[in-house]
Amino acid sequence: MNFALLNNINFRLLVSGWGISAIGNGMQFIASSWLATELSGKGYAAALVLIAQTIPGLLLAPFLGVFIDRLERRKLAAFLDFFRATGLLIVPLVYWFARAEAWHLYAMTFVVALADSLYWATRGALVREVMPKDKLLEANTLSMTVVQLGMIVGASASGFIIAAASPVTVMLLNTVTYLISGVLTLLMCMTVKPALEARGRYLEDLQAGWAYLRSNPNLWFPYFGGLMLFSTIQTINVLLVPFVKQVLNLEADALGLIDAAWAVGAVAAGFAMAKAVTQFGRERLMMLSPLLLALCLFAFSFSSTLWVALMLYALGGFLIRGNVLYRTTAQERTNLDFQGRVESMVGVVSSLAALLIYALMGVLQELVSPRALYWLQSLVLLALAFWAWRMLPKFKTASA
Repeated sequence: MNFALLNNINFRLLVSGWGISAIGNGMQFIASSWLATELSGKGYAAALVLIAQTIPGLLLAPFLGVFIDRLERRKLAAFLDFFRATGLLIVPLVYWFARAEAWHLYAMTFVVALADSLYWATRGALVREVMPKDKLLEANTLSMTVVQLGMIVGASASGFIIAAASPVTVMLLNTVTYLISGVLTLLMCMTVKPALEARGRYLEDLQAGWAYLRSNPNLWFPYFGGLMLFSTIQTINVLLVPFVKQVLNLEADALGLIDAAWAVGAVAAGFAMAKAVTQFGRERLMMLSPLLLALCLFAFSFSSTLWVALMLYALGGFLIRGNVLYRTTAQERTNLDFQGRVESMVGVVSSLAALLIYALMGVLQELVSPRALYWLQSLVLLALAFWAWRMLPKFKTASA
C-alpha cells in the first residue's frame, strides 16, 4: 500500500475525514438496525431502515449529477457532512423528549439519505480531482482501507456502547464524526474550476451526461459489475441482524464483532491488493473476487458458533475488496467533466437495485430462514463471476 500518497495534503485531509466519519458509520448501522428491531418487534425492521435509506437516491440521483459538475465539490461535500450531522439528531431528540417509535427512525434515515445520495457521488469525483489517473487504484485502495479501519473501530464498539448506554448515544457520536469530517474537507486547498458553468441549461447538461454514458459502452461492465458486488453488502446488512438473533442466538455485542470482522478482512485486502494485482492481473481478480465470495457466503450460512462466523465474515470482507478494482476501472475510463453525472446516473440503478433487494429480503425473511437468503446472494455473485468471465476477452481488448 502506497502511504506516500498521504503527502498530498488534500488527499490526506479527505481520507482523514472519511476515516473518522467511518467510525460513526460503523456504529450507526448496528444502532439503527438494533433500535428498529426493538421498537417495532419485527425481524424485517432492518430492511425497512435500509429501504428508507435507498428511496432518496432513487428519486434524486438522476438530477444531482449536474450540480456535482457545476458546484465546487469541496464545499458541497462539507455542507453535506454538516447536513447529515443535523439530520442524525432527529431520533435522539425524540427519544429524550417524547416517545420514540420505529417511524421516527425511518424518517431520520430518509433525511440523512437525502444528503448521502449526493455525497457519495461527490466523494468519488473529489478523489478524481485530487489524484492523477495513474494513482487512482492506489488512492482508492488506501482510502478504502482507512474507511474500513474506521468501520472496525465503530462496529466493534457499537454493541458495547449500546449495552452500556443506548443506541441513541451511538447516533450522537456519529453526529460528531460527520462534523469533524466536514471541517477537514473545508480545510482542503483547492482551486479546481467546476466542469460546468451554471448557465441555466440544466436539461441540456443532463442529456449530455446520458449521451456520454450511452456512447461509452465500456463503462457499463465496471460500473454495473461493481454494483452487483455492492449489492452483497446491502443484502448482508439486511440479513445479519436476524441471522445473529435467530440462527446464532446472540446479542448486540456479537453483532458488532461480526460486522467488525468484515472490516478487518477488508483492511487486510488493502495491504494485499497491489501484490495480488501484480501477480494475477486486475481483470482476473475482477472475476475471482465474486466467485470466491459466493463460496464464502455459502459457507457462512452454515455457521453455528461465533468464532466460525467471525472467520468467514473476515474472509468475506477480504474478498469484497474486488469492488475497488471495478470502481477504479470505471473512474479511469470516465472523463472528469462528466464524473458527477455518470456517478449519479449509475446511482439510479444502484438505488433501484438496493430498493428491490431490501423489499425482497424483508418479505422473504418472513417466509424462509436467513441461511437460505445467504444462498440466494451467493447465486447473484456466481452470475457476476460468469459475466466477468464472458467479458474478460473483450475487456482486455478495450483496455489495450
